[in-house]
Amino acid sequence: MRWVFLTVLIISCANIQRRFYKPSKPELEILNKTTIKVHMKSGEVYVLKSWNVSDNKTLEGYGKFYSVDRKNSSEGNFSIPIDSIAIIEANFVPSPSINPLSMLLIPLAVEIAIGTYCLSNPKACFGSCPTFYVQDGDSMKLKAEGFSSSIAPALEADDIDALVGLKSMNGEIEIEMRNEAWETHVVRYVDLLIVPRNGKSVFFSEDGKFYRVNNHILPKRVECPQEKDKCDLILNMDGKEWFSLADDKDLGSREEIELEFDIEGGKNYALVVGRRQTLLPTFLFYQTLAYMGDNVGELISKLGRSEEAQSKLKNLVDKITSIEIFVRDGKGWKRVGVIHGEGPLAIDYTLLPIGEIKENNLRVKLVMTKGAVRIDYISLVELGEEVEPIRIKPYAVIYQGKESDSALSLLLSENDYLVTLPGDVYKIKYRVPEGDYEFFLKARGYYLEWMRKEWMKEKNMAMFWEIILRPEIALRKLAPVYKRMEGQMEDLFWRSKYAKP
Repeated sequence: MRWVFLTVLIISCANIQRRFYKPSKPELEILNKTTIKVHMKSGEVYVLKSWNVSDNKTLEGYGKFYSVDRKNSSEGNFSIPIDSIAIIEANFVPSPSINPLSMLLIPLAVEIAIGTYCLSNPKACFGSCPTFYVQDGDSMKLKAEGFSSSIAPALEADDIDALVGLKSMNGEIEIEMRNEAWETHVVRYVDLLIVPRNGKSVFFSEDGKFYRVNNHILPKRVECPQEKDKCDLILNMDGKEWFSLADDKDLGSREEIELEFDIEGGKNYALVVGRRQTLLPTFLFYQTLAYMGDNVGELISKLGRSEEAQSKLKNLVDKITSIEIFVRDGKGWKRVGVIHGEGPLAIDYTLLPIGEIKENNLRVKLVMTKGAVRIDYISLVELGEEVEPIRIKPYAVIYQGKESDSALSLLLSENDYLVTLPGDVYKIKYRVPEGDYEFFLKARGYYLEWMRKEWMKEKNMAMFWEIILRPEIALRKLAPVYKRMEGQMEDLFWRSKYAKP
């Protein structure tokens, strides 16, 4: 979820006139005396007011340095190895004489380019990190979204997604990675994980462990708070989801789903939950950015120095995006774990181990924010052995119809990144051994959200600080705002995907 760690985002949402450049002497020379923001692979940031490239290996300049958590800063002269730089940002409009191909990224005026659907409701604009598609019959099907919580260089992270139902063709897997949003995607690697099924299903847990499971047990009873006639939508792994609508008076209101299973006592069980977020968290993320307006950098720096603000924001994010899991025993409801939300695009299937159940009946309760989660599938499984996946690197990358050795080299490198622009599509190919496997995608990177000019009009410092420090009040105030657009957001969101002209 894109605002999970808003407290440490500092540079990535400066304004819509940003430009991004490769960290090399030819790229930097076109900037002349422009102030630049240097994003390091480590997550640190330099803001240089004056600088020069002494050779093609070192960037020297005067300015400020910010640590990964943005709590510490210093001012002075710095010497920065170019090979340690991830990407460079500058607020600069190049002259017509400059070859646009020399630039890594040239964002257009976003309020013009994003199209009719997004303009009609900027809070419904499509976005959320790289999307991954696989062949499904005659069409490509969205199967995963990568590192959706990594909204800044400092938040670069691994992300694992189950590719349910994927089959290899003649010992080969092809995955299509797209940038379909007004974002910059900075990708370190996209690897395939495979686990032999041995006649069983394989899922992974919140802590990144993989388990073989068997005997999927569907609930004999399901009680849903809303849309009760659609409760059975959670019984099949088919993409048909149950969801409810947000509360019209408080976006923080909670709701529950209760399930009852007939089981064989004395075995270890786990819960499998397939879900994705609704657009409620997306709305809250975009609305928070809008309230910050052109003070994004300054405000996030302040948040980074306030442990109280960080704690309150983390608690708010956990409340909105997570599902708490409880089981019923002789003493009442016992909390056994939590499943965290990861984005609004692809359904993610997560395993939550429960432990040994002695009785022949089990009652489970899911507690979540009302209208924040779409659920595709819930079942109970017998938990088997933990297994170690086999990791497979790509052997080829296709870009614009041609094999790209440079893109492949970047994805195979331990120190470099593949940077993608809105509308980019990369076909990534893997060779897999013969056998019956469960497939997973492991990607690592981060992305930078582009600010929309429309958002700037809503700058409201009082509301911003209320979201951070008094979220329970802010969620009540924002409820009618969200409810006015809730009915059309899903349609507008998918229609506003970036498309090449």
